Amino acid sequence: MRMNYTKMIMAAAVVFLPLTCAMAQRPKDRHNHKANMEQLESAKIAFFTSEMELTPEEAKVFWPVYDRYAEEKRLSHKGCRESLEALKAACERNGISDVEYKKLLKECTDAREKDADIDNLYLPEFYKILSVKKVAKMYLAEDKFKMKMIRMWKDQHRRDGNQCPPEGDFPGGPDGHEKPMKP
Repeated sequence: MRMNYTKMIMAAAVVFLPLTCAMAQRPKDRHNHKANMEQLESAKIAFFTSEMELTPEEAKVFWPVYDRYAEEKRLSHKGCRESLEALKAACERNGISDVEYKKLLKECTDAREKDADIDNLYLPEFYKILSVKKVAKMYLAEDKFKMKMIRMWKDQHRRDGNQCPPEGDFPGGPDGHEKPMKP
């Protein structure tokens, strides 16, 4: 068990050290978005593989399914963000009718339902290729990876002299749900 823990620590160091270095580059060097996204994706794969304790055989079957799932979730989240932005713009205009508000609220709830539908659609697919415990570890790894990325982003902003929102006021909040910013 001790050896497995050490391997996980080493894997995390190997994955996150280059990513941290890439994020720490001067602003003029950050314009290579594609390379940064590829590096982030590699870090995510290594992190998930380690956290979920995937065997090479499991990984070969898991990643194509997960990639489809993640792309559908990304598009769903994009739709949800767009719906919320439209609702926010409408609230700032103050000149729309209740009917228009209801329409925008319906779009927001539909987008959130679609997100849950994607989870419900893919869960049986994950059960076909992984143990229930590893599927649970996948969901935990997603949350853990997201929190690590948020912390890295905030740490980088602090090092650059930029001010970050306090922990509980970070957009998306520590639990990933939208929270209002304090004035």
